Amino acid sequence: MFNMDKIRFSHTLFLLFIFITLSTFNLSTFSTSTTDGSTAGKNGIDNLVCRRLIREITINHFWQISVQDSYRISNFKTGNQTATLQVDIALPPDAKNVKAYDDVGQLKIEERGVTDSSWKTWRVTLRQILRKNQTTSFMVNYELDSSKHLTQVGLEDYLFTLSIGGGNLTYETVYLKIKLPEGAYLTESLSGDTYYNVEREFFSQVVCYTINDLASDKPLEVTLKYHDSIFNSSIRPVTLSLVLVFLGAILVSRLKTKGKAVPEVKAPPSELIRFIDAYRERLNILEELRSLEDRFKRGVVSRKSYRKERRRITKLMLNATRELAEARKRLKVTDPKLREMLRRIEIAETELEIVTKDMERTEHRYRRGEISKRSYEGLIASYLKREEKARRTIEEILADLRELTA
Repeated sequence: MFNMDKIRFSHTLFLLFIFITLSTFNLSTFSTSTTDGSTAGKNGIDNLVCRRLIREITINHFWQISVQDSYRISNFKTGNQTATLQVDIALPPDAKNVKAYDDVGQLKIEERGVTDSSWKTWRVTLRQILRKNQTTSFMVNYELDSSKHLTQVGLEDYLFTLSIGGGNLTYETVYLKIKLPEGAYLTESLSGDTYYNVEREFFSQVVCYTINDLASDKPLEVTLKYHDSIFNSSIRPVTLSLVLVFLGAILVSRLKTKGKAVPEVKAPPSELIRFIDAYRERLNILEELRSLEDRFKRGVVSRKSYRKERRRITKLMLNATRELAEARKRLKVTDPKLREMLRRIEIAETELEIVTKDMERTEHRYRRGEISKRSYEGLIASYLKREEKARRTIEEILADLRELTA
């Protein structure tokens, strides 16, 4: 005969054991997925890498600060959900009037409310889904509160401070360009060993910093000191006079050519769209190859994985190049305006090829010890600036071509 009391007692002990085990198990170790199909990290959408951030800051005599950020983002997500339509970026906490754009037009951007002492998260909704190993570009414009970044020291000297990084992105390369007020000049950079150089843009100095491999959890604070004399304001009337003279010359030139017919672009919209799509696909594959090379150099990708990925990308490149050649051939360009636009693309492509070869030569010289690390970084920064300009030219022309198909 079974003892029912013993059975009930044993059953109670077993249920108690299960309850205690489950209650002490840390359920928070399970990760969840966001509704947009992205994996949620501690600060938002993860596994996205900022290949390049160009942050251009302009300061005027009235302490007004405007900023334009140019992002190039790559998707290295792994797992079941690799595609995303949204990117989380970190902006200074006092950023206001924030707007996002791509080469087509304005994008949706919203504050996420995740605030740190040195940054705040904003979410950009892309125009197209960003899939694994793909790259996209967009720009973000905003203004900063001068009281948070500018400090007057003495009568005519000022300190500018800005924290870069934070959020959920890892930044491979950051180019920070700080345009000082007209007539002002840099007196000291207080940003440690961070490489910088000074350029001139009309009547203003532009202080350019190059920052490599900026981790998401280690924002970098950049500080510089500049001198701005109260007499520099007298430069502005001179500048205005020069601008007015220049505009007057343009107006006279336009009046002389008024009445001449401007030829309209005539091209089959379907063939033009095919050419644009093929070109964009080729640019994306080139960016994917560049990303693979960079990750291999930094030891992120093993040699075996590198060779496998390179074979795959090479095959995609051959197909994309073939498709682009066919699309270019079917376009049958007879319109002079369209021919000129395509010629400008070819010039920009040639510039990209030259820059690539120059970068390779510079890297070989650095490895052989012919140039110092500082010279190497300065040259690479200059080449990347030229590369970005050429890429932007191509993107702008493709956007103009897209408008012709509307």
